[in-house]
Parts: sequence; C-alpha cells; structure tokens
Amino acid sequence: MYTLTIGVPFRRLDERPVLISAPFKTAFYYLLVFFFQYSETLFEFRHLGLESASLEFGHRLGSLRFWVIQAWLVVLLFLFSSVRAFARKMGPRRFRRYLLGSLDRRTRSRS
Repeated sequence: MYTLTIGVPFRRLDERPVLISAPFKTAFYYLLVFFFQYSETLFEFRHLGLESASLEFGHRLGSLRFWVIQAWLVVLLFLFSSVRAFARKMGPRRFRRYLLGSLDRRTRSRS
C-alpha cells in the first residue's frame, strides 16, 4: 500500500508500541489535512483577497459542523494509523488471518 508515510520520517516510530506511534501519525496527518482545508478556503475565496479569505476560514472555525467533522476525521485517522501499524507489526499473512479468519475454515464451511 502506497501512502504518504513513505517519504515521511516515521521509521523510528515503527519500533515503538502502536499506542505511541499511532497518535503521532494521527497528529501529523491531521495537521496536513488542516493545512489543506485552509488552502482550499484560500483558493475558494481568492477573488476576495488573502485577508478576507482568512477571515472566512476563521468564521468556519466557529461553526459546530466544522468541529464535528474534525472530531470524526481524527477518529478515522487514528483508526487508520493504528490498524496500519498493527498490520505492519503482524505481517500481511497473519493480519489477514486475524481479520478474515483461516482460509481452511472458510472453504470447509462452504462444502
């Protein structure tokens, strides 16, 4: 699976426990997404100028809808980071066996 973490110096976190590495990766991903949201607002309101576009982003920060979406995003990013860390630590075959079950049991139940 190709993700953004290939170019990011997360290699030192791979030896750490998942409960240490996943929050750091989640924070990094969230900061990246927050930057892109700000950039999107600047691009959307570029005809008004930088100051007005920044004020519009500030207004969006004040809405409940924005923060509910942000909380949901943090939860999803944490789940992605932790499941990916578990998959790397366990190896693809073992992770697939735990996630989907043994291939032998599935073929026996179909017969």
